[in-house]
Amino acid sequence: MPSKAIHQLAFSDTRQSDDRLYVVRQGVDYQIPASAMAPALLQQTTFIESADVLTLNDTPVQVVDPVGTGLIAYPVRAVIQFSDGTTNYATNTELVIGASASVDDANYQLAGNISDASEAFFMAGVGNPVTGDGDGLSAYVRTGNPTAGNYDLTVTVYYYLLSI
Repeated sequence: MPSKAIHQLAFSDTRQSDDRLYVVRQGVDYQIPASAMAPALLQQTTFIESADVLTLNDTPVQVVDPVGTGLIAYPVRAVIQFSDGTTNYATNTELVIGASASVDDANYQLAGNISDASEAFFMAGVGNPVTGDGDGLSAYVRTGNPTAGNYDLTVTVYYYLLSI
């Protein structure tokens, strides 16, 4: 362990793959390598204009960039925020997030609804298998495009990056 007092240590609010955590337990110093810790929770925020929301069934929008070969982006939660609109979306309002290469009516990991823009919506996991070696994540609307609505969406996805 570095021979510095706590107040002398530099502060970091991010994690890197080779980080080590140092702890003192009952006067004994220990180190915990990154491989023994839970992966860092990452996030990516994407703005989707209302015109693009109206075509999300035909044209999904990528909300997490491709992650590279040998990795998967495992989504945990997402938050949908609404802005700059006056009319709620009607019909086909179940927004889902899944692997960009395979997201469709049956293959997705997070699901939420965009029919009520009165407050932010938290998307929950649905337990479907994660697919897509190196793939990103995309937002998609199930069963068809919404028929009305003009709110822009800000979608923030919280995810783990896992080796496969």
